[in-house]
Amino acid sequence: MRFESHTQFKRAVQKYAIMNGYNIGWKKSEFKKMYAKCVSGCEWSLYGSWLNKEKTFVIKTIGEDHTCPRSMRNKSASYVWLAEEFLPKIRTNLKYTAAQLQADAMEMWGLTLNKRTCYRAIARALKIIRGPFAEQYKLLASYKAQLKQSSKNSTFHVLLRHPQNMFKRFYVGFEGLKMGCLEGCRKVIGLDGCFIKTVVRQILLCAVGRDGNNQMFPVAWAVVEAETQDSWTWFLKFLFTDLQVGRGDCWTFISDQQKGLISAVSSLAPCAEHRNCSRHIYANWKKLYKGETFRNYFWKAAYATYEAEFNIAIKGMKEESVDAYEDFMRQGPEHFCRAFIKAGRKCDAIENNLSETFNAYICKQREMPIVDMLEAIRTALMVRMYEKSQLMVDSRDELCPRIRGKVEEAKMKSRCCVAKPCIGGKFEVEVDNDRFEVDLRGMTCTCRQWDISGIPCSHAISCINYMKHEINQYVDDCFKKEAYERCYQFPLPTLSGKKMWPLSTEEPILPPPFRKLPGRPKKQRNKQGENIEKRTRKGKAMVHPNTNPNKLTKVGVIISCSNCHDSGHNKRTCLKPLAPTQIKPPGKKGRPRKHPRPAMVKGTSTGQGDAITQESASQTHHVSNQACRTCGTQESACHAPC
Repeated sequence: MRFESHTQFKRAVQKYAIMNGYNIGWKKSEFKKMYAKCVSGCEWSLYGSWLNKEKTFVIKTIGEDHTCPRSMRNKSASYVWLAEEFLPKIRTNLKYTAAQLQADAMEMWGLTLNKRTCYRAIARALKIIRGPFAEQYKLLASYKAQLKQSSKNSTFHVLLRHPQNMFKRFYVGFEGLKMGCLEGCRKVIGLDGCFIKTVVRQILLCAVGRDGNNQMFPVAWAVVEAETQDSWTWFLKFLFTDLQVGRGDCWTFISDQQKGLISAVSSLAPCAEHRNCSRHIYANWKKLYKGETFRNYFWKAAYATYEAEFNIAIKGMKEESVDAYEDFMRQGPEHFCRAFIKAGRKCDAIENNLSETFNAYICKQREMPIVDMLEAIRTALMVRMYEKSQLMVDSRDELCPRIRGKVEEAKMKSRCCVAKPCIGGKFEVEVDNDRFEVDLRGMTCTCRQWDISGIPCSHAISCINYMKHEINQYVDDCFKKEAYERCYQFPLPTLSGKKMWPLSTEEPILPPPFRKLPGRPKKQRNKQGENIEKRTRKGKAMVHPNTNPNKLTKVGVIISCSNCHDSGHNKRTCLKPLAPTQIKPPGKKGRPRKHPRPAMVKGTSTGQGDAITQESASQTHHVSNQACRTCGTQESACHAPC
């Protein structure tokens, strides 16, 4: 057999050894001479050399056949060889695990691999696929030029640290996304940040809008060094310019309680409404006030759409605990309760769920290096924009699917409402010993659900049905098919491969400084409380698997330490010095007496015997004077075994 080089010859022998289960070692491994020998001790050998005239490496001598048994472990299966062999499979599945590699190697070659070799092989394959770490940052200038060339009206900014020319921030705002937000979305933006899961611990800031179907519509994102007021201000300046926010009139921003973000929004858009995520507030609040009672009071107050209902909820909370009430009011209910949402925003959301949805949507992409990550996000959203644009093409319904579901739910509730008409399109609606005013011309209801959401409430629908009008004409236009199609009519640009990107004449961008943390990096956060439930594809909660159906699971239970009485750890991992343990006296054995013995006092050592109290002595004397039931004599004088 002939080979191009000694390297190709060596790889062929290596693959032969692995596929047949032989351990082969190299007695000589040079450029012109290669000599292999079976390590197990049999007479098999192989010799090859280089022919200068033909520029070919040939096999000269082959020894006797193998007589050794097949081996399940093979030294030839190094992590380098495994990385090259499994490179196509890992390229198609970047989440390929060490356990999968072990199973595939056993199935293909009957080969047993240890976990360390598999981890190193996968890491090497990923490094080949993604390229060296520093090369990704050198590509940023070319990537930005290619993006600008494909979408001239989009916004892309790179911020560097001078004079080192080191990467600091990168902003991405595609024209198709910002135009879709302005044309078809409401003026409600969710702001949030999430970690990038690479060796450089950077943050991905994102701005997410809401389409007509109440689903996420990403607008812009940026890679920054940390989630601070300075980085949020830098990001929001470009975002507000793209969306023409101005001073924030008629705009609403939803976020968590990140102090830097709150300050940045209030300084750049002082007239905008800023809502805080009620889920984040409750997660901190419930640490002090646990239990279903406080939970119900909290969410009754948060979901109350008018102040009277809100006051009833917090009154019950105050009666239960004054401290809980005061802590609740310190959180600022005007920022996370529906009763204080401004009317006309057409959005009653008090959670930042859509931003969290986008963070989960790009979870795999956040594990990639910076250029590959940005490209994967663009590609995923490009495909998503196309799929969403086809969603309502064949629909005959004027409303979006999720909005139709909300209308049908309100129609079911309206069966319990009694509408009483008045001149001028006004009504009084009675339901459950309560009364609400509805104005069909002004499209308002005193329950404020219609005012803040843009979708008729059950009280309004009862009045619409009384007038025999069409419900769709009372639903805001932002929830209709036309607005949804306007939202997804702007495409994202397509890009060529890295080889075709324009070459940058600028100085290469250096990666930011990083420090490798000890231990294996975490892939998932520690979930607590309500977040521990697994979900099916339809979003329904699944029961946590438990081997014993009669025993409740302890998943999500916060453990406490018996030594220091703090939560989050147990006595075995407690860092504080051990407290002295109090030894309990041993309990009395046997069945407890039905009639306790009289109290006895131990006598002195002079032989006086046991002293008896005066009351006990009289009782004992009374008992001793009784007659024996067998012989008739006194019990004190009876010595028979009666």
